[in-house]
Amino acid sequence: MKKSINPSLVVAIIFVAAALLIGPLLPLLRLVCWITAIIFIWRYLKKASFMQNFLKKWNSPKAIILLVAFTGLLSSANAQSNFEYVHTDSKGTSRLRPNLFYEISPLGVKGYSYVEFYMDGENYFGQNYLTKEIKGIFGVQVETYFANFFTDYAGIGPIITFPTKDSTTVLTFSFMPLFIDLNGNYLTNYMLVEFVFFKEFKIPLLGTWRINSFGQLNLAAEGGPAWQYGEVYLEKPIGTHLYLGAGADLFCNTEWYPDPNWGLKIGYSF
Repeated sequence: MKKSINPSLVVAIIFVAAALLIGPLLPLLRLVCWITAIIFIWRYLKKASFMQNFLKKWNSPKAIILLVAFTGLLSSANAQSNFEYVHTDSKGTSRLRPNLFYEISPLGVKGYSYVEFYMDGENYFGQNYLTKEIKGIFGVQVETYFANFFTDYAGIGPIITFPTKDSTTVLTFSFMPLFIDLNGNYLTNYMLVEFVFFKEFKIPLLGTWRINSFGQLNLAAEGGPAWQYGEVYLEKPIGTHLYLGAGADLFCNTEWYPDPNWGLKIGYSF
């Protein structure tokens, strides 16, 4: 029997094509096309095993967290996004990851959100970062975490964004001393020191390259300070939108230093 094409997938492809063809001339219309495409992609993926597990775990508090984090989609037509596939040594950590960078204009809050769908077909993990500048290089950051394999939680703390000459370099340090779960319980085993480092540079004859990295150290881990998680990848843009990368996921360890899991990535920036 001939297998029919899912109509939701057809509609999603049409709106993805429309978003790519519209380009930067009509950013608001382009944003509407992407939102519509995402809705129909969601409908298409609902039957997949990892999405079924996702929906089983879905509840009202998670919906509220995501709604707050993605308000930037509706408040700014200048949201930037990319979509990555990261292939690692372990099938359980190979993943698809959409990334969204946005600004909630009325509040002057910058946001970054992502969700990782792991290739084991079972698990997902996501984070939202909302940052508000207070004065100069000093600000406050709120982080929310959601996943199907541990308790959802949120943290808050100060952040320092070091001044740079241009947007080709980003360096931030944050200290997150307070974490609570969705029931309002204080998590005594989480107190994170975090960094983000991004650098774009040019090599003669080889063009533009990027270092993209971040890391977390848990000061309140059982047994003393221990590395929590991080990533470091060397990326090479190919044309305007496509990029390739090689590096490592820096997994948690019982010591202060990470345990690297080597990986390759391919991404597309919208």
